[in-house]
Amino acid sequence: MERIGPETGASLSVEDKHSQALRVLRSETFSNAPALKCFLQFIVSLTEEGRSDEISEYAIATQVFGRPTKFDPASDTIVRTQAYRLRLKLKEYYEREGKDDGLLIEVPKGHYVPLFQSRPGSRLCEPVAKVDVPPQPEPVSTTGAALRGRLRTRVAGMVLIALLMFAGGALIGGRWLEQRQSASAAGKDQAIENQFWSGFFDSHRNIIVSFWDFDYLVSEGNVLLPLGGQHPMMERFVPAEPNAANNPKLAAMAGRLYYENGFAPLGDMLAVQRLSMLFTSLGANTTAIRAHQLTLEELKGNDVVFLGSFEDRGNLLWQPEHWPWRFARRSGTRPWTSYFLDTAAPADASSHFGLELDPGSHVIRTDHALISVVPGVNPGRRVITLGGLTTSGTQGAAEFLTSETGLRDLLAAIGTRENGHLVFPRFFQCVVRVEVAHGLDVISTKYVAGTVFQPKQ
Repeated sequence: MERIGPETGASLSVEDKHSQALRVLRSETFSNAPALKCFLQFIVSLTEEGRSDEISEYAIATQVFGRPTKFDPASDTIVRTQAYRLRLKLKEYYEREGKDDGLLIEVPKGHYVPLFQSRPGSRLCEPVAKVDVPPQPEPVSTTGAALRGRLRTRVAGMVLIALLMFAGGALIGGRWLEQRQSASAAGKDQAIENQFWSGFFDSHRNIIVSFWDFDYLVSEGNVLLPLGGQHPMMERFVPAEPNAANNPKLAAMAGRLYYENGFAPLGDMLAVQRLSMLFTSLGANTTAIRAHQLTLEELKGNDVVFLGSFEDRGNLLWQPEHWPWRFARRSGTRPWTSYFLDTAAPADASSHFGLELDPGSHVIRTDHALISVVPGVNPGRRVITLGGLTTSGTQGAAEFLTSETGLRDLLAAIGTRENGHLVFPRFFQCVVRVEVAHGLDVISTKYVAGTVFQPKQ
């Protein structure tokens, strides 16, 4: 159906469109969504240059989200997922900050070319000083040595996906740094991000981000089987016996088995990407290490950001008894029964936060994450744990702690006053509410509760 209005996108000037795009990108609504800002910048810049015919799912995947040149949209939905999130963000902006804007920017469903439309009866936005849109990251390419056998090919693919996501985060983070530097010239700075994160960088401005990977048994026919009970930490491709599986009878029918630990949850990997983007913009270096490979020397000499879903790894995460907030799980065999508990609250108080499911589809619509800043192995060192009830919660925790809005809300809620100024406490825990779509995709995050505490020695 043809749109009706006082001015169509074709009759609007490039300056009008550019000014409105900058207004949206500089808004508070988009301040905590750097990946969506890169997405919007990319499609707007191509449209301004008269190259909208070059906007495609493939171009966005490879040039914005760092996907390899062999990107397959049939098996990787990153662009469609992020386009869905971008539409929600634009809707949120125009319902709040942009409710009086004269121009609307839309990304029609099924397409990625932005549509500019003036609101009937309203004046066009006053021009904003033009600032060049930062160039987008170059496509990430990867070459690997030939792998022998179907098993090694499949497993190597999973590792490459994780590495590409991390590399993509660093690339986008570099471009984001240019954008943030331009914003600083216009009067914006990263004071709140620096105030929180600078204390975690070492003298060389390095920081370690550690994440869990999953342990399975895998057959030569690519059948994955969960491990059963206690088992030794094995490297990948080490032969395994059927009795190592949770169901030995099923494992005996699967053929030759090997240990496999090359998988990492999607939300955890997106969290690594989000953290690396911010740390790059702050001039720091990120080292991503699997939790199983962390050494005692690394724990002694560094502050560590630890990522891990409590639902999947709760029994392995360190939770001293004196921590105010703890992870708990209701008895029974049903899934999704875990929650966070305030140990200091009265028994009859609303002191726990769990998963919220859609009544009809039983799909997760709300997750929660527990952020804990606690002492490290050595005095003076600290560990930050970002643990969701599911992997989406972990991603949401990272988004919250890397956004200006999230950090300001946190500071206002639990900040301590020193010399007349609010500062972040050295040790604390807080619970973050994470809204999700399709049971997995993070839409928004919000502080809900927190406690400052002094850990026991």
